[in-house]
Amino acid sequence: MFGAQKQKRTLRNTTAFGLCIFLSLNPISAQAKNYIFFDGNSLVAGYPDNASATGGNTTFPNGTDFPSDVMKELGKDWIGYNVGISSRTLPQQNYDFDATVKPLIEKAKKDHAGRIIVINGGEPGNMMYATPGQGGPALQAAAYDALKEYATKVHNAGAEFLDITMPSRGFDGGADNNLQDDVQQVNRLIVKNCVRDHACDVVIDLAADPRMQRISNLRYYAAGSHFTAEGYKIWADYVVKGLKETSHLPLK
Repeated sequence: MFGAQKQKRTLRNTTAFGLCIFLSLNPISAQAKNYIFFDGNSLVAGYPDNASATGGNTTFPNGTDFPSDVMKELGKDWIGYNVGISSRTLPQQNYDFDATVKPLIEKAKKDHAGRIIVINGGEPGNMMYATPGQGGPALQAAAYDALKEYATKVHNAGAEFLDITMPSRGFDGGADNNLQDDVQQVNRLIVKNCVRDHACDVVIDLAADPRMQRISNLRYYAAGSHFTAEGYKIWADYVVKGLKETSHLPLK
C-alpha cells in the first residue's frame, strides 16, 4: 500500500446521500502535477460514447460524462485521461490493463507526478459480465474477485485505486432489474470489504444515493440507461469530495 502510517477512516457525506470509505494518505509536494485515469464502460466513457468516437476520450470532447466534470472541479493541478469504452467488462479491463492504463501510470511517474489515481466505475450488466437473470452467489464473488484483481494491477503499477459502486438502476423495472440482487450484493461486498482487503484505497458508494436508483427519473437519467448532465454531476461531486477528503494536498 502507500505508507505505513495509513489509518482507516469513514466519511459520511452530510450534504448528499453517499458514503465514502477511505485511507488517509501521506502529504505530497504541492508543486507536483496530479494524474487521474478513469476506466470502465459506457457510464465512464459518457453519452454519447465519447471514448469510441475519439480513441480513448483523452481530451474530453463535448458530451455528457462525469470525468469531464471532475476535471473542471479539480483545476489546473490535475491531468486527466478517460479510457472508458462502451460495453467493456471487468475481465476485459484486467486483460487490457498492461496496454491501456499501465502505460499512462508509467508516463505519470516519469513526469514526477504527485498523486496518481485510477478510478473505476461502470454499468452493472457490463461490470458483472452476466446475462440478466443468470446471477447468484458465484457471479457476485467472481465480480468482486475481478475488481480485486484490477486493484492489484493498479497498486503494482504504482497508483492509488478509487472504486465507485455500481448504480442500482432496477428498482423501478429499469435496465438492471434482473441483476438487481446481484448488483446490491456486490456493492455490499465492495463497501464492507474492499478497503479492509487492501484492494481499494477509496470506495465511493454512489449506489446508495436514491437519485441513482430510479431510471424513470428523467432529471438524472437519459437514453434509457445513461445519465443526464445533472446526473453525471452527482458522480463528479462524490469523486471530488472523496479526493479532497483523502489528501493533505489542497486541490485548488
